[in-house]
Amino acid sequence: MQLSILIGTNRKGLLACSRIAQACSWAAPGIEVIVRDNSGDPKKRELLAQFRREHCNIILAEPCDALTNFSEILRLAKGKFVFLL
Repeated sequence: MQLSILIGTNRKGLLACSRIAQACSWAAPGIEVIVRDNSGDPKKRELLAQFRREHCNIILAEPCDALTNFSEILRLAKGKFVFLL
Protein backbone atom coordinates (compact mmCIF):
# COMPACT_ATOMS: atom_id res chain seq x y z
CA MET A 1 0.00 0.00 0.00
CA GLN A 2 1.38 3.40 -0.93
CA LEU A 3 0.21 6.88 -0.14
CA SER A 4 0.79 9.80 -2.48
CA ILE A 5 0.81 13.23 -0.84
CA LEU A 6 0.24 15.86 -3.53
CA ILE A 7 0.89 19.57 -3.18
CA GLY A 8 0.03 21.95 -5.99
CA THR A 9 1.39 25.34 -5.01
CA ASN A 10 1.70 28.80 -6.46
CA ARG A 11 1.89 30.93 -3.31
CA LYS A 12 5.09 32.75 -2.51
CA GLY A 13 6.72 33.39 0.83
CA LEU A 14 8.25 31.58 3.76
CA LEU A 15 4.96 30.21 5.10
CA ALA A 16 4.23 28.33 1.88
CA CYS A 17 7.81 27.06 1.69
CA SER A 18 7.78 25.90 5.31
CA ARG A 19 4.63 23.84 4.72
CA ILE A 20 6.17 22.26 1.65
CA ALA A 21 9.36 21.46 3.60
CA GLN A 22 7.32 19.79 6.32
CA ALA A 23 5.41 17.67 3.81
CA CYS A 24 8.68 16.68 2.12
CA SER A 25 9.94 15.42 5.48
CA TRP A 26 7.14 12.82 5.45
CA ALA A 27 8.55 11.11 2.34
CA ALA A 28 9.42 7.46 2.99
CA PRO A 29 9.38 4.12 1.16
CA GLY A 30 5.58 3.82 1.61
CA ILE A 31 4.85 7.52 1.15
CA GLU A 32 5.64 9.56 -1.93
CA VAL A 33 5.43 13.34 -1.83
CA ILE A 34 4.95 15.24 -5.07
CA VAL A 35 5.12 19.04 -5.12
CA ARG A 36 4.22 20.95 -8.27
CA ASP A 37 5.05 24.65 -8.08
CA ASN A 38 3.66 26.92 -10.76
CA SER A 39 4.47 30.25 -9.12
CA GLY A 40 7.23 31.20 -11.54
CA ASP A 41 9.15 32.75 -8.61
CA PRO A 42 12.89 32.13 -9.16
CA LYS A 43 13.78 32.42 -5.45
CA LYS A 44 11.11 29.93 -4.45
CA ARG A 45 12.19 27.53 -7.20
CA GLU A 46 15.78 27.68 -5.99
CA LEU A 47 14.68 26.86 -2.44
CA LEU A 48 12.29 24.07 -3.48
CA ALA A 49 14.98 22.40 -5.57
CA GLN A 50 16.90 21.84 -2.33
CA PHE A 51 13.96 19.86 -0.87
CA ARG A 52 14.33 17.05 -3.44
CA ARG A 53 15.15 13.67 -1.94
CA GLU A 54 14.27 10.03 -2.33
CA HIS A 55 10.47 9.59 -2.50
CA CYS A 56 10.00 13.37 -2.79
CA ASN A 57 9.53 14.76 -6.28
CA ILE A 58 9.62 18.53 -6.86
CA ILE A 59 8.24 19.73 -10.20
CA LEU A 60 8.88 23.31 -11.25
CA ALA A 61 6.17 24.13 -13.79
CA GLU A 62 5.26 27.20 -15.76
CA PRO A 63 2.42 29.35 -14.40
CA CYS A 64 -1.01 27.85 -15.06
CA ASP A 65 -4.47 27.73 -13.53
CA ALA A 66 -5.28 25.63 -10.43
CA LEU A 67 -7.19 22.95 -12.37
CA THR A 68 -4.25 22.32 -14.69
CA ASN A 69 -1.85 22.23 -11.77
CA PHE A 70 -4.03 19.69 -9.93
CA SER A 71 -4.61 17.54 -13.03
CA GLU A 72 -0.90 17.34 -13.80
CA ILE A 73 0.11 16.45 -10.25
CA LEU A 74 -2.64 13.81 -9.97
CA ARG A 75 -1.41 12.22 -13.20
CA LEU A 76 2.03 11.71 -11.61
CA ALA A 77 0.77 10.00 -8.44
CA LYS A 78 1.73 6.33 -8.15
CA GLY A 79 0.09 5.52 -4.82
CA LYS A 80 -3.08 3.54 -4.28
CA PHE A 81 -4.26 6.37 -2.03
CA VAL A 82 -3.93 10.11 -2.61
CA PHE A 83 -3.91 12.92 -0.06
CA LEU A 84 -4.07 16.41 -1.54
CA LEU A 85 -2.72 19.27 0.59
